[in-house]
Amino acid sequence: MKNLLLPALALALTACTPTLQNASAWVSPSAVELRRGASTEVSLILVDRAGRNGMYSVPAYPKTAGGVRVALIGSGMVNGNSGTIRYRVSAAHSAELGKHTFDLTLTGEGGQLTQTLTVNVLP
Repeated sequence: MKNLLLPALALALTACTPTLQNASAWVSPSAVELRRGASTEVSLILVDRAGRNGMYSVPAYPKTAGGVRVALIGSGMVNGNSGTIRYRVSAAHSAELGKHTFDLTLTGEGGQLTQTLTVNVLP
């Protein structure tokens, strides 16, 4: 005999679980210009359009490329249906001139959202 309640239970659990399918994320600003030796801050903003609460996080380790460093400020976690994760972006005195891109990935139940930050290093 089949258990007819299992599909209904699975559907109920799926409907209550916050997923990234309902969420939007963006980097603000998504492009920055930095002189060598300078730094600035950017934000990764998350909004769950369905209004569901969940736990979302980004990796804690800094990203580096060509003398440009993108590092978390704070915990890197969002608990709820919206939030902001802040990063410090800095260019070393010896940073390579030109554009550098960094993928900022937010992980939650049901997947990941990746947004791109572009850093243009000026002399």
